[in-house]
This record gives sequence, structure tokens and C-alpha cells, in this order.
Amino acid sequence: DTPTLTLTPYLPVAIEALAIGQLTPNPDAIFTAIQFSTKFDGTNPIDPQTVFELPIQTMYGGFDYNNTIPGVQWTVLWYRDGELVDYQTEPWREEWSTGGTGGFVESSNPIGGWLPGQYEVQIFMGYEWKVVGRFTVLDNLSSPTPTVTPSVTRSPSRTAPATSTP
Repeated sequence: DTPTLTLTPYLPVAIEALAIGQLTPNPDAIFTAIQFSTKFDGTNPIDPQTVFELPIQTMYGGFDYNNTIPGVQWTVLWYRDGELVDYQTEPWREEWSTGGTGGFVESSNPIGGWLPGQYEVQIFMGYEWKVVGRFTVLDNLSSPTPTVTPSVTRSPSRTAPATSTP
């Protein structure tokens, strides 16, 4: 038997050290799939997509949640091509309640800025991974790129002078 590798998301030790809230979440806490957009109405992402073009100011990820406990540390990790580029970690706030719609995360300043690549966002409650979402950022494809188009220019051709016959 050959063991198979499982790539279960985990909290980096350096991020764990930043925890100030309690670390034992409700095991029944759930999050819906994260929907990403560069536009946000204050509650939900507008026109969610999975592929985006540069430039990007802020990326929003929206989700619904249930069975969360105020005071439990929650953490959001933002990866680009497998490298951690942003994170947020804080205790779950009382005003967010234990369940609802309109939960969101955002990133406007990842390390190195927004660059083309494969992004992954992981959400944890305490040390427990809850949901992961992915999106792709492409270079700006709508910018006109100068192209050289060969063209043929005809030179005037010489013709023999007309002759007259007596």
C-alpha cells in the first residue's frame, strides 16, 4: 500500500502565534463557497467570477456562515501560486452573530501587489480549516498591443514610350 498525499490547508505557525481569541470553535460551524469579485455593495460581491484581469484595486470574497461563536479566532489566508501574500486574523465579532449572509473578506494590498497568478483563499475558525476558494488573475488583456503588419507598396513601373508608325 502506498500512502496518498493529502493537501489539507493548515495555519502557518507564525499566524497561529498572532491569535488573541479563543481557539476552540463550534465543530458544526460552516461556511458556503467563497464568491470573488472586484466590486462589492457592502454586503455581497457584485457579479462574482473566477477569472479577473489586472489592474485590481481590491478583491472581495463573499460567503454565508452558520454556527459560529463570537470570540473564536478566525483567520483568512491569501495565497498566490502557493506563496502566502496576505492574511487577516482576529476574534469573530459579536455583531456578526452566529450565522447569516453577507460575510466577506477583502484584500487590497497583497505582498508584491496584485500580479497574474493562481490565488487561493483559506478560512479557518480556530485551527480548523473551514472553506477554500480559488480565482485566477490574468495580465491586462484588453490593452492594445502594437503589432507589425507587413504591407506591400507598389513602385511606379516604367513603360516603354509610345512609338508612332508612319
